[in-house]
Amino acid sequence: MADQKNVPSPSCSSLITCSLSSEESILRNYVDDEELRQCAVEILHQNSKLTIHVITSAESPARTKLRMLR
Repeated sequence: MADQKNVPSPSCSSLITCSLSSEESILRNYVDDEELRQCAVEILHQNSKLTIHVITSAESPARTKLRMLR
């Protein structure tokens, strides 16, 4: 009887697998959120640089963007 208590039942191992899947899902969502935040930061930085160049050069935003891309 004592040996049977130490052996995990199938339902216990399925709960562990379910818990791991839940943790992986949470981690995946966290990584996706971080990638989205990083992308937003990069876009805001590019727009800030464009705004500064537009103000300092007195050009239209489109012309300044073309000049920056060259």
